[in-house]
Amino acid sequence: MKAAKITMALGTDWLPSGSMNILRELQCADSLNTKYYAKAFSDQELWELVTKNGALAAGFATQL
Repeated sequence: MKAAKITMALGTDWLPSGSMNILRELQCADSLNTKYYAKAFSDQELWELVTKNGALAAGFATQL
């Protein structure tokens, strides 16, 4: 998706399969990024997944 320039967002799921809060979700994403993706995502890009891109995905880009 990144190579195709598709906007991605990251959020929390429900407890049985996801993280209990967005900070824990970011820790998981950072770990996956480091261990398996050779740091393909910068810290800035990870931050944007839960802020700017999340707002875009939810349709609130002009309000946040």
